[in-house]
Amino acid sequence: MEKVRKGMFYPKVKVRARLLPAKLSCILVLFCLQIQANVFSQQTRLSLNLDNVSVQQLFVEIERMTNLAFVYNTKDVESVGMLDVDFTNEEIGAILDACLKDKGLEYSIVNDHVVVRKAAVQAQQVEPRLLTGKVLDKETGDPLPGATVTIKGTTIGAAADVDGKFSLTVATEVKVLVVSFIGYKTLEVPVVGQRDDFTIALEPDVAEMDEVVVTGIFTRKQESYTGAARTMKSEDLAKVSNTNILQALKNLDPSFQVIENNQFGSDPNRVPEIQMRGASSFSDMRDRYQTNPNQPLFIVDGFEQTIEKVMDMDMNRVQSVTLLKDATAKALYGSKGANGVVVIETKQPEVGSLKVSYTGSVDLQIPDLSSYDLCNAREKLEVELAGGMYTSVNNNPITQQSYDEAYQELKKEVERGVDTYWLDKPLRTGIGHKH
Repeated sequence: MEKVRKGMFYPKVKVRARLLPAKLSCILVLFCLQIQANVFSQQTRLSLNLDNVSVQQLFVEIERMTNLAFVYNTKDVESVGMLDVDFTNEEIGAILDACLKDKGLEYSIVNDHVVVRKAAVQAQQVEPRLLTGKVLDKETGDPLPGATVTIKGTTIGAAADVDGKFSLTVATEVKVLVVSFIGYKTLEVPVVGQRDDFTIALEPDVAEMDEVVVTGIFTRKQESYTGAARTMKSEDLAKVSNTNILQALKNLDPSFQVIENNQFGSDPNRVPEIQMRGASSFSDMRDRYQTNPNQPLFIVDGFEQTIEKVMDMDMNRVQSVTLLKDATAKALYGSKGANGVVVIETKQPEVGSLKVSYTGSVDLQIPDLSSYDLCNAREKLEVELAGGMYTSVNNNPITQQSYDEAYQELKKEVERGVDTYWLDKPLRTGIGHKH
């Protein structure tokens, strides 16, 4: 005997029969609501005259005059700005279409609610652009294989082949390409309004190191060099002296001593004695060195030079001077570097460029006699008179008369302005000029 199921349990056929009318009812209700909303928006007419109002104020005014309620995100409508609204007996749909046109907003009316939201942005079809070209060395014109060509601000790019050629597909809104290669300066190439085929020339990037020590054999970074050395640039030398390099080094570094030899006076052909690490006695080595064995070793552009050549060298040719003072100089140059080494680097001419420079100087050599306090003619005559030079020893009137006449004659000449400063007679002001 079968049991009869009651309550919520029904056969499937009966459930389907009961649900079918319910589905049809819901569809009809939604359809009617949509028709009602469209009819409402089309038939309701308003008259509005508002000056310089925001979108929110417009919505509030429509809500006040109708039964509609606006639903929107405040941030979406704030960017619209201010509006001038002037409509007479116009449908709500036409009013909203005119006010929200080109404002990036769209609306829909459901029952008595107006839903305002951002308009969906349709993706535009972008035509790709094929860029091709070649990357070359600016100086030699050789191709640069492996050069990187990327879109600025992205990592999208391509690499040049063995012939320096590249091809890159980009969007039409791409404006700048970035071309780079190791050892060359990075270059930004604009592509807007240009042809699709490019010839790009990169300039070599030559790095200059200021803080270096030139030993004459190699160049080392200053922070990695442990020896006692000092490097002076041409600008430093020009600040202290324009006579010669030795005088400039004497004023810049206290360890570089120029010993003046007063036995030869002002002989211009006499070479001064230079000391950097003190003096020692090598009496039997002068023939081996051909110069003073206590003076430092001079290296100019990698070659040994005599002190005469260094003194006669134009200071405008000097790029830098490095003084090597400790045992590392001896390790590099042997026994000749035991007294220190002066390494001079001259300025190298630039390839393909002509430079003309002129430097002139005037030297004045004026004797300083301010420390000599000697008598002038008047004082000398008074000293002689006080010393009894014009007084007769035996009080002979005839002899005294001759003395008085001689004194009066000399006094007359002094009063006339006769005066001779004998110290400056063997001296003169020396004027020299260098070009």
